[in-house]
Formats: sequence, structure tokens, C-alpha cells
Amino acid sequence: NKKDPKYGFNVTYPLSEPHNAKDWFPVKQVLEDQIDSVRFKLQCNKNLMAASNGRLVDVEDGEENTHIYNWFTAYPMAYYLISFAVADYTDFSFNAALSKTGDSVLVQNYIYDSDEVLADWEDEIRETGSMITSFSKLLMDYPFAREKYGHAMAPMGGGMEHQTMTTIHDFGFYLVAHELAHQWFGDYITCGNWQDIWINEGFASYLEFIAAQELRDQDAADGWMANAMSIALGETEGSVYVPEDEVDNTYRLFDNGLTYKKGAILLHMIRYHLDNDEVFFKVLKSYLDQYGNGLATGENFRGILESESGMDFSCFFEQWYYGEGFPRFTVHWSQSGDSLNVRSEQTTTAPAKTPFFSTPFDLEIRYTDGTLELIRLVQEKAIENFSLETKGLVANLVFDPDMHILNSASVIQQLPPDKLFTYGPNPVTDEFYIQFINTSHIDHILITNLSGQEVMRFEDLENPVKMNLSSL
Repeated sequence: NKKDPKYGFNVTYPLSEPHNAKDWFPVKQVLEDQIDSVRFKLQCNKNLMAASNGRLVDVEDGEENTHIYNWFTAYPMAYYLISFAVADYTDFSFNAALSKTGDSVLVQNYIYDSDEVLADWEDEIRETGSMITSFSKLLMDYPFAREKYGHAMAPMGGGMEHQTMTTIHDFGFYLVAHELAHQWFGDYITCGNWQDIWINEGFASYLEFIAAQELRDQDAADGWMANAMSIALGETEGSVYVPEDEVDNTYRLFDNGLTYKKGAILLHMIRYHLDNDEVFFKVLKSYLDQYGNGLATGENFRGILESESGMDFSCFFEQWYYGEGFPRFTVHWSQSGDSLNVRSEQTTTAPAKTPFFSTPFDLEIRYTDGTLELIRLVQEKAIENFSLETKGLVANLVFDPDMHILNSASVIQQLPPDKLFTYGPNPVTDEFYIQFINTSHIDHILITNLSGQEVMRFEDLENPVKMNLSSL
């Protein structure tokens, strides 16, 4: 029983995940033994409403100014997803389209009976419908469409994906996307054991990123990923897969950096390895088809991934799912004529557990004329040397510019030790680039012809400098 600190409404609700359903009803807390149906009768004062799983069958009168809410659900369900919420609610409902024209699902929101709530959140609540449509098209139709999807507001920290009726604090975009995504990943497919909680939380977290791509823009999605990367980089040790001796530790199960953020990044990296969105979403669809209304583990997902892609992900899972930490790259580069020499050295943050990450990575070559070139390389041992053909004078390299892999990286240009400056292109027709060593300022540059006569002078310059020589 809690009081919402902003809106002032009292709410009664449970929170059972992972091991607390037994505190309020008789239950076998066994993931493998799913409940096949629930009939829930909730009696409360007539000024209150009661939300629960499934569809509302009816509301009947009770004694002494009470009424009884009768809810029923007939979809298989894990024990910790049974829920209710009682408060002074109002029903704000609408329908959301599914993947086929004409198909829809009821979106039933039990929100506090206050004009302030709608003023604050109506647009965001309605956007739930767009998310349902988008996820239905990308994955499969919302899996509990015969009943509903809904929200019941409660003063909790974030939300909880109770099947067909999420309990939620507010309607922030990423929170709504995360809890909705759980209806596919966590509810329709539930982790086979708590060690594989990635099946629930990592997948739902990555659907936040996908929701931003689909309903916002790539910049918003990149912002989400940058934040996720920064949090995951704080976890220099620890695996996404939960060790057996920690399955009773709720804080370890729901570790934000490992389970949620790094878990999401694992799917982002798998998408990068596949390098084909059609295949990536086909993997997710096949996974849902095979394991829907049941349980799955990380290894079950790997089996679908390898079957659909024709690729071997055993090394990836050993390093990124069961392994710990992440790679650190130091990239040295120099240019010689039209050749770019790149030396990539890798160490890791948890060398005793995961001494090396075999991975592709992208390098963005930035030329002095402003053009960009993206190349993909593969690191298969701790030190790799690459020789690449260039299209002009290189100004700089950027490692993993689109944030495809979890890493830290330093990029260092190696200037010739026997020269005061580097320059190019040679020959030159218009713009000429010079960079001096160990200085930020250039006093002057004098250009002469073969007879020693001055033909052009530049003074008081920032280092490096780009000069227009087209007049010559």
C-alpha cells in the first residue's frame, strides 16, 4: 500500500518478481510449471477500481457499498506475472492496430482519476498504440490480442510487465517501450531459469532502442545507445549470464549495467555481426514462433540464431554472454603515400576470465578534404596489422563511429620520427595540408619556385593548416 508522491493517490498492488509471489497467494514458484488460466475476483469500495490480468468479464455489486471486479485470462503465464492494482482509477482505453489492416487490440489504461494525469501523459499513453503496431510488424502480432494490453498506475520504481496489464509509475517513452516489449520477451517467452534473465531484460531493453529508431529518429536511438554504453562500460567484470550461486540475489539478477544495458548491447552486436536487418528480425520472429507460450534459455536463442543465419556464434556467446568485461583497443596509424598502415592492439578489462574478444570493428577514415570512408576490419588476435589503400590525405581515424560494439578505444597517429612535419597530397592541384609535430601554432609558411623565388606566403597559422594553392 503506497501513496503516489506526485498525484496523491493511494494504491494497493503486488510486486512478485522474482521470488515473492508466495508472499500473497499459494503458488509453486517454478518457472517450468506455467499457469494455464486465472480467474481473479477483487472486491473494493465503489469509489475504487481494480485492474488485473486478462479481460474484464463483469463488475458485480457486493455488500456494504462495494463492487467485485471479475477478471479472467486464458493465456499461459509464469507465476510472477499474476497481478492486480486497486486505486481511485478512471478507465482511459482505445484500440491499437496490429500488423494486418483491420486487426486491433484493446489498450486499457487504469490511470488515476485526475485531469492532471491526462494533461501530463495523454500523448505518451496514446503512443503505446503506435508501439504495439510497430512491434507487431517487426516481430509478430501482440501475443495476447484476444484479451488486451493495459497499464495500471502505481507509485513504484519504473514498471513491471505483468502479463496484459503492466503496473507502471508514469508513461515515459522508454519505460512504456520496455514494459510493452516484455509482453513478447519475458511474458510470451519467459526465461528458462533466472540465470538466463537476459532473455527477459536484455531483449526488452534493446526494444527501447528499436522503438526510438521506429518512432523517433536515429539520433534519438543513438542517444539511447550512447547512454547504455556508458553504463555498461562501468561493468569491467561480471557476465550477462548470472552465476548459479547468485540466482537468489535480486540485485544481481536485475543489475542495470549487466542484465539490462550490456544485455541490450549484446543484441546490438549480434545485429552488427549479421549485418543484415532482414535476417536479424527473422531470427527474432523464428525465436518467438518456436518458444512462444513457453520458456527459453540463451542457448535456445543461440540455436535459432545460428540456424537462421548460417553463422557460428559459439565464440561470441563464450566471450560476450558467459565471459566478462569488454575489449580495450589502442589503434596506431600512419600514412605512406596512398597506403594507410593500421596497428590494432587489444587488451581486456577482465583478462583472467576473458583474455580476448574476437570481433569485427569499423574504422571511419576522415580525409583532409572532408570526405569520409567507412571500412570494416576483423581482430582475430591481440595485435593485428592492416594495410589499406586510401583515397587522399588522411586527417584522422575514428574507431567504431556508430557504436556497434562495447569497447574503449584510443586512436594515435604515428608521425614520421625523422621529419618535422607531414603533408599532402603530393602532387597537389588545389588544397594542400600540413601538420607540424608538437606545436599548436605555425609562424609562417613560405612557398618558392625551383629558382628560390617566393610565390606564396602564409603567416600566423593554427596547426594543422589547409592551404588553397589552386592559383599556382
